[in-house]
Formats: sequence, structure tokens, C-alpha cells
Amino acid sequence: MCKSKGEKEESESMFEKLKKVMKHEMEAAKKQAEKNVSTIELDYIGGHPKITKKSVKIRKGVQPNEIVIINGINEMKATLLEYQWGEQGVRSVGKAATGAIIGGVLTGGLGAIAGAAIGAKKKDKSILHLAVEQNGQTYHMQLRADQKKYNEFAKKILG
Repeated sequence: MCKSKGEKEESESMFEKLKKVMKHEMEAAKKQAEKNVSTIELDYIGGHPKITKKSVKIRKGVQPNEIVIINGINEMKATLLEYQWGEQGVRSVGKAATGAIIGGVLTGGLGAIAGAAIGAKKKDKSILHLAVEQNGQTYHMQLRADQKKYNEFAKKILG
């Protein structure tokens, strides 16, 4: 059975339309998949010789205990061996003294106490320690992670 010229053009036109719709659907699905990939960005302190940036992104890998460390445009797969989060806070003695002096001068004794408390605001210096294995080598990475960042790490990477 032979198709007429008009029928051929119509079926080719429908084929082109179908291709465009399929391409659009695939692009939309790809964008959605990229959104669903959970990454967390953390400040990098040290412990891995191949990381050169001040911050890294980490996402869960495909295999059990696998993580992907994103260092700029480079992605490195590693096995997460262990992790530990240590809460640390630092108070500045100098800022506490300055706050006490200013508070004392402005309002008296109670102002000195309030000024010292405000001046000595705690700065979060908590660290997330990761032991990872890559190509048979173990690295002990340190990343800056306050309570909120650690909870995000636990949810996205461990959960």
C-alpha cells in the first residue's frame, strides 16, 4: 500500500511533533532528577590531598555507604567509613571585656554584666569529621558544620 505525498508529509509532521514532545518531556524529567539529588555544601578545613577548594559539596552515592565529593568541577566517589560531629563554641574574651566596659560606662554595674554577656556571644566552630576510603587509601576529612548543617548532612547523606 502506497501513501500519497500528502499522507507522507502529514505522518512526517506528526513524527516531528512527537519527537519535540518527547525531547521536551525528557528535558523536564532530567531537570526534576537534578533537583531531587540532595547535596550539602560545607566549608572544607583539611584532610584530603585532592581537595583544593574552600568548600565542598557532598551527595549520597548509588552504592551503600558511597558518597560523592564535589570539589569545584571534579567529582570523587568515596566510601564513607565513619563520621563524627563535635560541637565546639568559642567565646571571645576581648569582646566580652569590651562589652562589659561599654555597658558599665553607659548604665552602671548591671550594664557591665549585660554588656559582657552580649560581647561574649558564642561563635560556633563545630566540626564534622569524615573518614573516607578512596582507591584503597583512607582520608580523615574535617568540615565546618554547625548543628543545622550536621542535621542536614544526617538527613541527606545518612538518611
